[in-house]
Amino acid sequence: MPKKKTPSRKVTQVFSPAYTIIEMVVVIFIIFTITALGVANFRGFNRRAEFSRVLNNIVLDMRLAQEQALSGIKPAGCNVLDGYVFQRQAASGYRIFASCDGGGSYVFKTVSVSPVVIQFINPYQPPWSQHLEFNVLGRGVKTNSNNMVKLRVRNTTLEFDTNIVVTKQGVIYIE
Repeated sequence: MPKKKTPSRKVTQVFSPAYTIIEMVVVIFIIFTITALGVANFRGFNRRAEFSRVLNNIVLDMRLAQEQALSGIKPAGCNVLDGYVFQRQAASGYRIFASCDGGGSYVFKTVSVSPVVIQFINPYQPPWSQHLEFNVLGRGVKTNSNNMVKLRVRNTTLEFDTNIVVTKQGVIYIE
């Protein structure tokens, strides 16, 4: 008897267009890692930008004191203007005031810059003398130093610092 032919069955594989769970986990891990690095770098950038802004504001305030002294603008009640003073207050603050009549002072501006610390680092300036006086009419800066005064501006959270230099002639720059 002849053998009966059975129809042949072809095995067909059905491919699904979906991803496997391992592929999905790898992609999610990569996205998470890139996002975490981006957020960390962005936070550091913001902190450095804030420190730079504070540093520039300190320099601008020093230039403001210098400008007021150069112009000879006297506050009300001041008969003879000696100059404008940039004075460190505590560790993280400063004030600008007009020095008048050989001892009188008129506060012009007070600023707190926490967590930034301001420190005079000039070896020729005694520790009790934590100020700069910009003399009137372009007569430079009154200081105990021969050439310049340095202020160290330090960010306590980021652990880095920058110096601001003021020469005896009144030139102010960031070192």
